[in-house]
Amino acid sequence: MTNLFDFPEVQSFVLPLLAALLVGAAAQRFSLANHGIGMIAGFIVTVLFVNGVELQPLTAARKIILLGIAAAMVGAIVDQRGARWPGRPLYFAALSVLASAWVLGIVLLRKSGMEMLTAGIGIAAYTAWITYWLERLHDDELRATSATVSLGLGTGIAAIIGASGLFGQLAVAVSAGSGGVMLLALLQKKNSAGSVLTFSAGVLLGLIGCTAVAFADLPWIVLVVLSLIPLAARWTPTPASWPRWLQVAFLTISTLALAGIALAYAWYLAGSSSYS
Repeated sequence: MTNLFDFPEVQSFVLPLLAALLVGAAAQRFSLANHGIGMIAGFIVTVLFVNGVELQPLTAARKIILLGIAAAMVGAIVDQRGARWPGRPLYFAALSVLASAWVLGIVLLRKSGMEMLTAGIGIAAYTAWITYWLERLHDDELRATSATVSLGLGTGIAAIIGASGLFGQLAVAVSAGSGGVMLLALLQKKNSAGSVLTFSAGVLLGLIGCTAVAFADLPWIVLVVLSLIPLAARWTPTPASWPRWLQVAFLTISTLALAGIALAYAWYLAGSSSYS
């Protein structure tokens, strides 16, 4: 008999969603952390099912997992101290570039000349961009969760289309965990998602997207479209007079539309290559 927990949909969507709801609500109830900590809790639940606790050999996926958890820890500390640095998004973006070098440096070393240069610039630019713009949303829970739900879903499905199931599951777990935090934001009015969510999500989704390009033959143009999601979440107008559920619905539809465009293009290219 097949175990319910063996289904990828349960591991990457149902369980992280439930974990995010439980951990986020408990953390907020006892003033331990922002709701946003629920996202990384949900992600860890998925990691335990798809990877276990093994860290050796230290593959790209395991490096990303460690970096995402480390980013959440840094974000939680910053949130608890109430630090408000004007340049916080830039600092975190710079750290994400260093993280990308650790994860994908070996891939770059296999290339030469201009190919190495362009790939390195693309990887650094994408991870920094995603981390920077998600971190700019850390004070707005509705916009931050709308962005991470859509970006995680788009990145995850795109990775699966590119034939990388593991990276796809990890990205979808970020989306599901963010969805749990979004539900808490609707039930309990709190405006800040916290860097515990935005910094860790930026690192995870930036690195997963670049790794999918490097290992799963995902075209760069898909990441270009996905990179617009944080901007849409930041600048899509939502009048304060609207109820919170309507604001989050409008934001999520706007950002999911971009994810849909990226996925349609990825699917089209995958179909074209299969017949060439």
